[in-house]
Amino acid sequence: MVTEEYYKTNRDQFTTEPKFNHYEHIIQNALFGRLKPNNILCKQCGNDASTDIDKDFVTLFHFITETIKHVLIKKDHGKGSVNTMKGVLFDKELARKRDIMIRDNIVAPKEPFYDYDATNSILTIYATKVRAKQYTSVVREELKEKGIDYDQLKVEFVEDISHLGAVGIFFTEGIENFHQKLTDGFRKIAAGFATYSGVERSQLKNLLEIDGDGKAEFISSGNVFPFVAVGIVDQQIEINRPDIERHYPSHTIILFSQKLAEDVQHLYCYVDLFSTFQYYVLLNDDYKGEMIYQSYHQATAVESKPWTDVRMTRPKYFNIIVDDYQIDTSKYKGTTLTEYANFLQDAVDKYTFIPALSLKEQVDRIMDIVMQSYTAAQTEIINTPLVDSLKKLKKTDPIILLQELSAYFEDPEAFQTFRTSFFEDDGSGIGEIMSTPIASSDSFMTKAVMRAYCTMKFNQMSEFVFSNTKDPKK
Repeated sequence: MVTEEYYKTNRDQFTTEPKFNHYEHIIQNALFGRLKPNNILCKQCGNDASTDIDKDFVTLFHFITETIKHVLIKKDHGKGSVNTMKGVLFDKELARKRDIMIRDNIVAPKEPFYDYDATNSILTIYATKVRAKQYTSVVREELKEKGIDYDQLKVEFVEDISHLGAVGIFFTEGIENFHQKLTDGFRKIAAGFATYSGVERSQLKNLLEIDGDGKAEFISSGNVFPFVAVGIVDQQIEINRPDIERHYPSHTIILFSQKLAEDVQHLYCYVDLFSTFQYYVLLNDDYKGEMIYQSYHQATAVESKPWTDVRMTRPKYFNIIVDDYQIDTSKYKGTTLTEYANFLQDAVDKYTFIPALSLKEQVDRIMDIVMQSYTAAQTEIINTPLVDSLKKLKKTDPIILLQELSAYFEDPEAFQTFRTSFFEDDGSGIGEIMSTPIASSDSFMTKAVMRAYCTMKFNQMSEFVFSNTKDPKK
């Protein structure tokens, strides 16, 4: 591939038009993805994929991207776009539900209606601004037939009816081929990240079917399945993730190979969107390449820090400032406490939130929290949701949890076990290392367990969405 600009100025070097470089978001721009290489798809293929896959895929996440966009990071483009969602409003008093449309956080009725208060001569018309004028004529005629003079009433127009009941936004309902559209999006992300990480297309045999002309198409079944937190440590992390993940919600991609037997090695891509939608994509069940573990991790919500006056802060708390503002202290060249305070203050004053994060640093922090919380669970001094959850562990679960945490902290390479493996009781209280993707897709993994886990994750995100729905600037 070459740049389009190079081709235009060097046409004489080409006998046919080449493929042009194309910057492609591995996680879609509409989902606030920031990783954007230019070496994975040509311009034509990128445009085709956007039409065939991305358009439908990103629509599935509108209940997140449209309702809380005021707390999310900026997109690379399309910042002013507004999309309409469908849902229902549950009116408890009338014991009914009403179809609604949500646009820019305005909850409007799909079909207009009115309420007439005869005691106070007040007429309330509920309708979108577009429908209100036309519907008013209908209401006027209906009231006239009942002997009520519209012109003698106090008339109020209401577009946002969210105060009339509980709002429910559709996710899967009414979407044709929902599962196919969802899994195709994860396939595209996995293929893009694998290619970006240097894996040849020929090594993606469970994901891509390549014809004689070199054109690749996705294999649309048998290669995407949900991650389920089957290990004790993973369970504690996921149940409490909104509380313990510093940059919730986040995006994570992990490309890894896993040796299952002497001559059997799998290649997977783990994709985690908004800390909620977690899937494995099987790229190759007979992988012959080098062992690999590549990751990408980013925040999706803006992190705003209150200004800190370092000079008015006790030196013993400087380490908290360093951690909060992610200050690189290796750049400090001074020798005195005053110089160090000035260095920190300068970093605080220049602080700008950068979405790209180190997955290792985030996981290390979470593992520390789990270990500290387990210690706290042995006392009654501190009580947090995680501590309370750890207190409920039964049988050999505490032993296995400690074994897995200890192995993580003792091995410098243990980070590469994240989302690849977990410890399971071998029947004698000893932790046996198991494959997380194999366990997640095992035939013993019942649909009921998968459904319960996915529902728990969806409820976490729903709570985050609805707690951040209203834009404080409005």
